[in-house]
Amino acid sequence: MSNEFDPDWPHGHTYADMSARIICTNAKGQYPIVALVYDLELEKEVARFFTRSGEGSFVGRLINAPAPKRKFVRWVNVYNSNLHETREAADCVATIGGGGRLTCIRVEFEEGDGSSAQ
Repeated sequence: MSNEFDPDWPHGHTYADMSARIICTNAKGQYPIVALVYDLELEKEVARFFTRSGEGSFVGRLINAPAPKRKFVRWVNVYNSNLHETREAADCVATIGGGGRLTCIRVEFEEGDGSSAQ
């Protein structure tokens, strides 16, 4: 999650790990941003006031909530000629095509899943 704050960020905001909904950005005075912050102890939303940079009228600040990860669906063909006993053997061959297709597998994943290697 970024420490940046943009009142127009389309993915929402958080304050101290609590969800926050900006309801006003033009209040008069030093704290023009009014947000409803869900207070876990009170089990309700409470109004909090912030500067244009997200600094609170008390300890803490508003930050942008993380953007949702993109989701993907892809299809993978599995061929008999491309089956290998180990990952290393498969990596060495890494060819396309070959014998008849054994199956086609649907694969779903989110951005960031899997290896972080580029």
